[in-house]
Amino acid sequence: MTIDYVYIMAAGFGTRMGEIGKVLPKVLWPIFEKTLVELQVEYAKKFNPKEMFINLHHQREEILNFISEKDLDLTVLVEDEILDVGGAVLNLAKHTGYSGNVLILNADQFLMFDDKDLDRFVSGDDDCHKLCLIKKIMPERYNQVSFDENHKFKNIVPYDEIVTNDFYTYSGMSIINLSSFSAFQVEKRNFWEVLKTSSCLTDCYTFDDYEYIDFGTKAQYFENMFKVLSRYIKSEKLSFFDFLIKSNAFKTNKVTGMGYGTNDRSINLSNSSKSFGDHVIRIAGDQIASEQRVLIYNDLTDHVT
Repeated sequence: MTIDYVYIMAAGFGTRMGEIGKVLPKVLWPIFEKTLVELQVEYAKKFNPKEMFINLHHQREEILNFISEKDLDLTVLVEDEILDVGGAVLNLAKHTGYSGNVLILNADQFLMFDDKDLDRFVSGDDDCHKLCLIKKIMPERYNQVSFDENHKFKNIVPYDEIVTNDFYTYSGMSIINLSSFSAFQVEKRNFWEVLKTSSCLTDCYTFDDYEYIDFGTKAQYFENMFKVLSRYIKSEKLSFFDFLIKSNAFKTNKVTGMGYGTNDRSINLSNSSKSFGDHVIRIAGDQIASEQRVLIYNDLTDHVT
């Protein structure tokens, strides 16, 4: 299957990122030396698409300025009214003339698996949609994707209705056949509704061996930033860390003892060299934290529970 386009989903409101998310767009949150949007562009390049797209709505002017300043190879689709994922896919289909296959990526999630599994997902029937599903274990708050014995998509089971201890959930990555939407009007639509009513079936590809790094909430951001740092300090294997190194997003010379960019047991991504406390991530500014498990962005501090 040919990947003609990559589409980065980035039109959300960032409400799960707390107080800092109200002023710093989620796609501009730094993963050490690069932002989420820069890393998604790097991740997408391995699929060799003809064109890469990103959808924007909330805080779009700041993101547009950043994309321009960094000269990122992205075509922006602005949503004056948020379309949800299904509507965003329909909007792209219309933009491309209802042709080609698009790889969908969530801006705040990274799925790392080996080349053999990647080939299995990408190759195959060009006529079907493809969902990349990963195994999860209760009580994680992810919805279940239900499929039949032929691995064809059936429906979504909300996390509070799941009756099994382990299940497969949507990873945020899919390949969508845009030609199947020629009869659709562009409007706000649920992703699953759009898939079920399109003119082709949806195959479900399941993966048990993978790394899934989710920065979708401020707590997940905090935990995964320290996870990456800890794995480096302990010389433990992490494919996502290898990706960061390859993308020039992690500077090993900034690791000092148990911290990054600081002598504290913290992560300092600001230009300030002032000490600021343990178990803190300072994104910008020079504030000092009075407590642990805190995010700092200029004059804002936000606690992580």
